[in-house]
Amino acid sequence: MTRKAIPLAGGKDGRLGRRGAMVRAFTDGDLARVFWSESGRQRKESWPNTPAGRAEAKAYAEGVAERLAHKGPAAIPAITLRELFDAYWLAESPGLRGKTQIGYRVRWKQFELFAGRSTLAHTVTLERLDEYRRALTTQGRAINQVGHLIGTVKRVYRWAIARDLIPPSKVPSYRFKVKRGEKRIEMAEYRTEEAERILAQWSTKDARAWRPYVATVLFAFAGPRQSAALQLEWRDIDFEAGEIHWRPELDKIGHDRRQPMPEQVREAMWIAYGWRLATGYTGPFVFYGATAASRGQVRTPKAWELLPKNQRPAPAKVRAVLDKPWTYSAYNQALRNAEAAADVPHVKYRAAHGWRRMAAGNVLELTGNVKDALDWIGDKDLRVGQRYLRGRNDRMDAVAGLLTGDSAATQNGPETDPSKSSGENEAVKAVESTPN
Repeated sequence: MTRKAIPLAGGKDGRLGRRGAMVRAFTDGDLARVFWSESGRQRKESWPNTPAGRAEAKAYAEGVAERLAHKGPAAIPAITLRELFDAYWLAESPGLRGKTQIGYRVRWKQFELFAGRSTLAHTVTLERLDEYRRALTTQGRAINQVGHLIGTVKRVYRWAIARDLIPPSKVPSYRFKVKRGEKRIEMAEYRTEEAERILAQWSTKDARAWRPYVATVLFAFAGPRQSAALQLEWRDIDFEAGEIHWRPELDKIGHDRRQPMPEQVREAMWIAYGWRLATGYTGPFVFYGATAASRGQVRTPKAWELLPKNQRPAPAKVRAVLDKPWTYSAYNQALRNAEAAADVPHVKYRAAHGWRRMAAGNVLELTGNVKDALDWIGDKDLRVGQRYLRGRNDRMDAVAGLLTGDSAATQNGPETDPSKSSGENEAVKAVESTPN
């Protein structure tokens, strides 16, 4: 249904007032509406589309226009960048997940270091953001990181304007353009042959190697995010049902899902369970810490520490004994060492995310269905899939083979079973081979 202007005294076509303080009145279906802008926010009121309702809307619109004509801009107290973010954090942080909170705080701190935490928020301009971007680029920041850093500034300003904490600003409208030739970093995936060579560097009978081995098998075949994988607990592993429970508190986007375990992952979990028995660990984590202190255990003093000459005159500070999972930095270092030993080139930013992309790519190879590939790794956004499921060289080789009539090119698909462990037998061996 078309809109019809409501005539306003002193106005034209249902409009009254100067630019920036314009009031509009019109009928829209069963309603008579009045729209205007005030303090940087769009406002509206509605009445029934009846003669009485239209008359009331007309009187209301004329009254708003008169008030705005004699009203100067609202006085908003000036606040600093630090005060602005403190207000944002107080209001928004309860609804953010832990890692998101860390990311926002770190990114805003970068902006404060550049602009100055005592800078008045309303003085930041688009030109200042141009300078910020140039400074980040000069520091060698990746284009992806620059985009995230500026995006956080825009997000906080957008929230502050909606709350009338700062005057209307053009900061949220800043356009982050990527010039031709300036590409965003696309994280590479591992290939199956690389997985075989890397896994061969770790012995499941080695107390220092079973963790990266089991974690890599889990990453490569199930495709979880590293934070969720390394915080898995034994209550999440169901050997009888053959599935892993990914709890929403561990998931980046809060999904609660159960994933069937491929046989390779099931065998890897038995290896982890064997080491749990061998070391006498009784805590919740699958990937428990490598040191006694990180496993919630009090370390037994060594013999030389008990000698009188080595006794401290005053008692040492009592440190909190916490049970916490194996860390990502420890996994990343183990992976770097294995890459070097296996003569696999190290690709920056690949790490655990490269296994996740490999898992998604392998599912796509096997099913030909993008949605199945994303569901398998716990993603729902098809836009993410466009970044994850890049064309592989072997897919392009297969296409070339079809075009040239070379059937061999289409028959030699990638091998998808890098695991060579024997599951429960490895668990038993881990117990038997570990010294008391």
